[in-house]
Amino acid sequence: MTSVLLQGARLEASAGSGSLWRKALLAWVVMAVAMSLNGIFRVKVLVPQWGEIRAGVASAASGIALIQLIARQTMQGDIPLSSRQRLGIAFLWLVLTIAFEFTFGHYVDARPWPELIANYNVLQGHLW
Repeated sequence: MTSVLLQGARLEASAGSGSLWRKALLAWVVMAVAMSLNGIFRVKVLVPQWGEIRAGVASAASGIALIQLIARQTMQGDIPLSSRQRLGIAFLWLVLTIAFEFTFGHYVDARPWPELIANYNVLQGHLW
């Protein structure tokens, strides 16, 4: 009886795992759209009024708030996530974000690779 319950729990956990990764992917897509809109707002509204540095800081702050809100809303569930699951989701989001930034930046926005790489230099004040 106990082994049957344990096997059932393993099946539920593996089925829930797929659902977890689908939720994580959906959350990232929503974040990507929200952050793209955040970037458009920064360039079109904030930069002309506040300048590049202040607009960048304000955009970073609103971006952090948006990401937190989206992550909390989409990743809530009945079962708390383990540290390992949280780390895996964070790594997935990091890889997807960097891939999106470089792919979109180079092939859609026609930015050269050195410029895209320079955008990740926090020592020079870049906040991405």
